[in-house]
Amino acid sequence: MKKILIVDDESHLVWIVEKRLRAHGYETVTAFSGPEGFEKARQAKPALILLDLMMPGTNGYVALQQLQGHAETRPIPVIIFSAKGRMQDVQQAIKMGAIDFIIKPFEPESFLEKIRLAIGIAD
Repeated sequence: MKKILIVDDESHLVWIVEKRLRAHGYETVTAFSGPEGFEKARQAKPALILLDLMMPGTNGYVALQQLQGHAETRPIPVIIFSAKGRMQDVQQAIKMGAIDFIIKPFEPESFLEKIRLAIGIAD
């Protein structure tokens, strides 16, 4: 079972995403801030990280930079999962090392397809 780390400060959304992912055979780990996400990534060694951009304190860009800056977390693919969907946000995230960008609210089948593709990249 592939493990996915969800890093987002919106607990209701995290619950929905967890439920959807678990229904499709994925194991989930959650974090509600950038620093917590970094620690969970180091501990859980997920196959994929879904990372929100807009979080209090350490935003997703800072968290992505931290993940990309450490040898043990750099190989983990990161998909940005955010309501910020401007082209400059997408380009910045990809430039910083994210492999994809999912805009909230998301279409469930497209969301799952992006997850499947990302997990395939990690294999």
